[in-house]
Amino acid sequence: MDGNNQIYPLAYGYRDSENDTSWSWFHIELHDVIGEPIELVIISNRHKSIEKAIRTVFSNSLHGNCICHLSQNMRAKFKNDKVQKFFFKVSKAYRVLEFESYMQEVSKVKADVVAYAMEANVEKWARAHFPGRQYSNMTTNIAECLNSVLREARELPITVLTEYLRFTFQQWLSTKDEYLLDNFCLQNRSI
Repeated sequence: MDGNNQIYPLAYGYRDSENDTSWSWFHIELHDVIGEPIELVIISNRHKSIEKAIRTVFSNSLHGNCICHLSQNMRAKFKNDKVQKFFFKVSKAYRVLEFESYMQEVSKVKADVVAYAMEANVEKWARAHFPGRQYSNMTTNIAECLNSVLREARELPITVLTEYLRFTFQQWLSTKDEYLLDNFCLQNRSI
């Protein structure tokens, strides 16, 4: 995301499947483009190949797990909507005391949820325990948004898909530039 909390695509790639080789390749290519900025935080789902690639390629960066993916897994496993609601409160708590209070509430509803959540490595999904600064970025909603835009286009031949992506990104960036320019001109009209 850019400084205005808007989507700013940095990289995309095509591979035949999600595995160690393809995720490693993607992260190496991404690293070549952006390097390893100080305090970089990468949020992803809990795919083992993604975690492995981040640990290897971005060894000085922090990795967090998407709270939406984790909550969906909890919902499927425990079949309880209250649990999902509490989980979002727990994950977004700023202070450890607040986190623990919410965890106690969750354990009253369904005790085995707490064990499941703790097994998922609390430092990767709970803001109160996260070792870095992730601010409010706790989901992969940006990537899911792009996946939604590309849902039908993924069936196209690779060259057409590439052109579709280029056009889509160009439209997004052009619209954003026009918006920023208009606001700059309005704010600086007296100059």
